[in-house]
Amino acid sequence: MKHTSVALLTAALLALLTAACSNSEFEFSSHRCYLIFDNAEHNDPTLASALVAASPGTFCRISMRGEKKFGFNSNRGLESERMMNAKDALRTCILGVYNESGIIVGYGTLGGELCAYDAQCPNCYEESNMPRYMLSMTDAGLAKCKTCKRTYDMNNGGIVIENGRGNDRKMIRYRASYADTGISKLLKVNN
Repeated sequence: MKHTSVALLTAALLALLTAACSNSEFEFSSHRCYLIFDNAEHNDPTLASALVAASPGTFCRISMRGEKKFGFNSNRGLESERMMNAKDALRTCILGVYNESGIIVGYGTLGGELCAYDAQCPNCYEESNMPRYMLSMTDAGLAKCKTCKRTYDMNNGGIVIENGRGNDRKMIRYRASYADTGISKLLKVNN
């Protein structure tokens, strides 16, 4: 009898653990995204402002401007550009659904983890499959779509908080990491 209850308890715990792990897989998009950017080489203040874990709520859009420039815009009003260097030119750079609208990175106020989102409205994009629904950002860490009027909370996993229509998609999310060793300040974003 004891062996049966231990076996059932073990099976239940394994099923729960498997379910919890499988749900986390759906948190990140299968859309292509790949960026490696060393801000120690570029020293961009707009991007740097969003990569401070101790100061969450600042987000930065990274986009391509032409073939050889990165563009940076923050939800705090900062804007800058940096030319690609030789290392950048050798790396593949795919900024989500559409390079010109790019991705948004920053630490959310809930959970304190680095987030990377696609800058496209996920609901409009999925309905039309056209990359022309770039989200605007507010100082409060919200992203808004001018087409469907949905508002997303980047501080809370990119969920819809205004003008939702029921079965809304959260913002498209990618894996992100940032390591500041003093010698390098390496941001990595991928799917």
